[in-house]
Order: sequence, then C-alpha cells, then structure tokens
Amino acid sequence: MKKYIPIFLIILSIAIAYIFLLPEYRKIQAQRLESLQYDVVIEKAADLKKLRAELSNKFATFSQDDIDRLNKMMPENVDYARLILDISSVASKYAIEMKDIKTTDVAVPDKTNTKTVDKVYKTSTISFGFQTSYESMILFAKDLEQSLRLVDVVSISLAPTTSTFPIYSYSIVLQTYWLNSKI
Repeated sequence: MKKYIPIFLIILSIAIAYIFLLPEYRKIQAQRLESLQYDVVIEKAADLKKLRAELSNKFATFSQDDIDRLNKMMPENVDYARLILDISSVASKYAIEMKDIKTTDVAVPDKTNTKTVDKVYKTSTISFGFQTSYESMILFAKDLEQSLRLVDVVSISLAPTTSTFPIYSYSIVLQTYWLNSKI
C-alpha cells in the first residue's frame, strides 16, 4: 500500500490542478487579454489627446477673418434669412428680384434601415423664381458658384415670358449645407 501512495498523490494533484487551478488560470489569461485591450484603448486616447492639442494649436493660428469665412462657408446652424440675403445681394448685381422663395430641411435616409443618418453636416434646400435675360442668369450662376457660402444648384428651369425683350422666367433650386450640432 505504501507503494501506491505516491501514485495516488500524483493523481490527486493532477485532479486538483484540473478542477481548481485550470479554471483560475483561464480566468487570469482572459484578464490579461482584457488588460492588453485596455492598454490599446489608453494609447489611442493619448494619441487622440495629442491630435486634439495639435489641431487646437493650428486653429489658434487662424485669423479672425479666416474663422469668420469658415463660419460663413459652413455655418453651425441654418439661417435662412442670412442665406436669402446673401443670395439676394448676388442677385441684385444683375437686377434680379427673387420671388416665391421656399425653404426645406432635407433628411438624409439610410438605405440599409430607413432611418436618418447622423452625418457631420445637414442639408437644406431653397427654391425661388426670377425673371432676367439668359446672359444675366449665367453671370448670376457664376457669382453663386464663386460665393463663399457652399451651395449646389440642384435644378434650373426656364420658361419664356410674354415680354418683348429676351427675358426668361427662371426657377432655381439650391442645396446648402450646415453643421450638425448633434455630432
């Protein structure tokens, strides 16, 4: 019987290792892996802080005029009155009087689950009509293209008028952009 005691103790120690130590060893391995993942996240957070500081320093070098121009190009909220005034000032160069002004906010649908997508920017459309010559309309469109405010011409339609001059009746739809304050 004394000769079986060492074998019994070896079998007992192996059984204890499988029953008690192996699960604890697996828990420790999982915690080490989780710790490594946290270390990666901490490193990324440090990199983001560094990038934020660099961008903040670059932003501090901008002049107030440049900041004002950026805010005009991509405002933080939609201001239809200011937008209409900006377009109207461009139109007034060519004696164009805007009529039937309409504005709408555009929701961008997500094609995968039909919800709206949270993007960095939002879009709005503005439509209006006016009467002018073809040449004046082309010059007006070129000035709109060169203006500081970002606008895309979505559609232009023209129809003849009953006037004896080469005047046409135009209807134009513009799309403008502004920053999404939710993001």
